Amino acid sequence: MLWVKRAGVWICLSAMLALGVLEATYGDPLSGLHAFPDASVEWLVRGSGVLLALSAVATLALPRIGALLLALSWVAACVLATIAALGSPDDLLGYVPVAETAAFLAFALWRWDETRIWPILRVAFGAMLILFGVIHLMHREAIGSLIPEWIPGASYWPWLTGGGSVLAGLACVLDRGVASAAGAVAVMYLSWLPLVHAPRLLGEPSLFEWTFALTAIALAGVALAIAGYAPVTTAVSARLPHSAQEPS
Repeated sequence: MLWVKRAGVWICLSAMLALGVLEATYGDPLSGLHAFPDASVEWLVRGSGVLLALSAVATLALPRIGALLLALSWVAACVLATIAALGSPDDLLGYVPVAETAAFLAFALWRWDETRIWPILRVAFGAMLILFGVIHLMHREAIGSLIPEWIPGASYWPWLTGGGSVLAGLACVLDRGVASAAGAVAVMYLSWLPLVHAPRLLGEPSLFEWTFALTAIALAGVALAIAGYAPVTTAVSARLPHSAQEPS
């Protein structure tokens, strides 16, 4: 399953590269990812985009060095997103950027040290999925409105996507069936590209829509990387003596 992991890494980093290029080109913050206190400081926004793009490329070429630069980019984004979310602590939607940037930060650190950071990536991604699932279930009408009209039962799909996200998130957090759960999430996110994102981009190719679509691609890449790496950790664990698996 290593080819699945590699594909996921390339997909995620390619999407991050595109996000960085978008931000550097437009000079506007990436909606839902970069919550700058003062968006009028254009050089700071463009610089953030350049850092994200260059660190994504560096992570592909020099994984350990590039991953630290990528982590630096996402830790800043996560801190800013957290500060913004705490401004309205009762608004669950405000924590979506926190969860996404935290998952991307965990992914960057995992590229730096796969063995040690693996539990952190697994839990961070699982927690994000649980949050997404709860939001889907709480805002079923809004989520249902994103479903194309030609797909029947639009009002029921949020129950499936929300419930599935919660279950997949729990699987990742509890380390049970991680590969299957992450693989299903990757398929779900990738299916949204032709069903949800492509029509919206064709109708309104704004920075928001591009950010929305590329974020979904990046998250699908993370899910694929997790799905491909989870069997490796399971196989290694299975080969260890029982005594070596138990803490002393």
